[in-house]
Amino acid sequence: MARNEDDEEKVQPVSDEERQRVREALVAKYGPHLEPGETLTIDLERRREHCWGMVVLETSDDALRVEIEAAVVEQDLEDESLSLQRRFDAVLDLLDLQLHRFLSGERIERFHDDWRIYDLDGVTARFRGQVTKPSLDRLADAWLASHGDPGDEKPS
Repeated sequence: MARNEDDEEKVQPVSDEERQRVREALVAKYGPHLEPGETLTIDLERRREHCWGMVVLETSDDALRVEIEAAVVEQDLEDESLSLQRRFDAVLDLLDLQLHRFLSGERIERFHDDWRIYDLDGVTARFRGQVTKPSLDRLADAWLASHGDPGDEKPS
């Protein structure tokens, strides 16, 4: 499908208000599943070439950080005439689905840190996610710095 300059002008970046509305909707939906001290943040991007979003669930004490990302990339689409709104909605749907799976389960979702392809009602989307424990990572780094990395020792 050929694009013209008018199509390019219709692409509206995600406004702060829109980002806030999405965040508030997620907090309203998943607030009861959040532990004390946990917060949700969201970042969104809407461009002709791609729609992208990331939700971060983290604790105030850095005990847990969950990052989930979803994207719809124009080059992945079989149907390039798919509306930009449908692409953006697919990103939001995939973020919602993955957040739901994590929070409604036992919080042991096995995310993958490489982009994998998913089909969402005919829209090709990419997803990746990771769960980290920043405070534990810092403790481990500090211990390794003071004691040395056992993997660095040379056999005698």
